[in-house]
Amino acid sequence: MSNVNTMTDEAVEAVYLFIGELHGYKRGTVEDKLEFGKKCFKDRTLPAAEGDDLHERIWLERLYDELSELNMYKWANGTYEGFHWSVPLELDASASMLGITGALLGDVRLLTMTNMFGDEDVLDDPWHIDGLSRLHVKTASTPRLYGSDQPVHALWKKKKLEFDMPMLDIMNTQFSKGAIGLADAFKDFVVHNCNMKPEMDIQIWNEKFTIKCNHYKRVGDVPVSFELYDTETKSIRKVTHMKTKMVPDLERFRTFTQTLLIHNLDSQACNYVCGKTFDKYGFVLDVHDAYIVSPVAAADVRAWYAEFMDMIYVNRAEILRGYFQSIGITQSAAQAWDTIQSKVIPVTNFKCRTMALK
Repeated sequence: MSNVNTMTDEAVEAVYLFIGELHGYKRGTVEDKLEFGKKCFKDRTLPAAEGDDLHERIWLERLYDELSELNMYKWANGTYEGFHWSVPLELDASASMLGITGALLGDVRLLTMTNMFGDEDVLDDPWHIDGLSRLHVKTASTPRLYGSDQPVHALWKKKKLEFDMPMLDIMNTQFSKGAIGLADAFKDFVVHNCNMKPEMDIQIWNEKFTIKCNHYKRVGDVPVSFELYDTETKSIRKVTHMKTKMVPDLERFRTFTQTLLIHNLDSQACNYVCGKTFDKYGFVLDVHDAYIVSPVAAADVRAWYAEFMDMIYVNRAEILRGYFQSIGITQSAAQAWDTIQSKVIPVTNFKCRTMALK
């Protein structure tokens, strides 16, 4: 009888899908990504052995070698039983900040573009916008959605990306009318309506904890006196110097509130998925919104992550209500919240797809 860590045909497919992912397959269908991964294996396609691609090349070389060994073993023995697979896969959320926001707001666009909802075979890339490179979209979106209010052109210039006015118009239209714009408006609501204190008790769904402001600003100088013993005069003398007075920078602190919400729910998802994975398979490493696991565990990990996203969606009102109260968002912000709600295109019959993890 096979044990829980024995390779299966489903696990081998997970390997081919990951090979496709490492080679940059982002949009299309699950079936095409699978065939693409198989072709890359057959041709032993590898990226350049330099720069940011080096670790991917090493990973691919090991996957190719082990797949070859596995195929020979299966041919010789007629079974996967007894073969020890050693190279893990990474299952990564398409864009957890957008997916979690979509689950909290119930917006069909955000859920679809992050592969959490829609056609089971279709794969979308949340960072794809016609007329822009993926890097341009991510560079503009990620800082904004985590609390920044810098304009698009400033974020692109900061990263030394070339652009023209048509490109800027495309991105700004996304922020004003698109799904990314809804996520940005949600961030603005949280950041601009919270009432921050130097120390705050936070509740995000099932977790309660305390945070302290870690940013300070200078408000002037104050004299500080010390009494020291002078050996020459054999007397106590007072020495005074000026010390900079620092107070918590609560305005800067407020930009942390959106990052706090998304990253905490990411971590709760990790606790849920990793607990189940380790209990069944004995191995898992989590990296933010990604899971490094055995190919044998891939199907379960995808299913458990989808389960947790379903729970966020079902409990979204409770999650937001508790969090808003803990960061000081009061009833006076009701009209602003209604404005956010009016931008949402509601999803119906939501059940998270397992391909939410690529």
